[in-house]
Amino acid sequence: MDISGDRSNNNGRRASLARDEEVDAGFIINGLPILTEEPALDRYFREEVIGGPGALLVVVENLESFSTAIVKKLLVEIS
Repeated sequence: MDISGDRSNNNGRRASLARDEEVDAGFIINGLPILTEEPALDRYFREEVIGGPGALLVVVENLESFSTAIVKKLLVEIS
């Protein structure tokens, strides 16, 4: 499962609770935080969003680099 976003969760339950349920069900959650709105969003994604064996985080510095980040993530996953 891939999660991308430019802000931390601000509504509903904690993201980590949903993450833990999905990881317990056997999913791996990868993250693509986009740092345009929250410069420390990568830390939030590491602590609250990604999970499971081999979960990865690819930081997107700005919207222009999003496609490059997707390619990087795919290359890591298939190698």
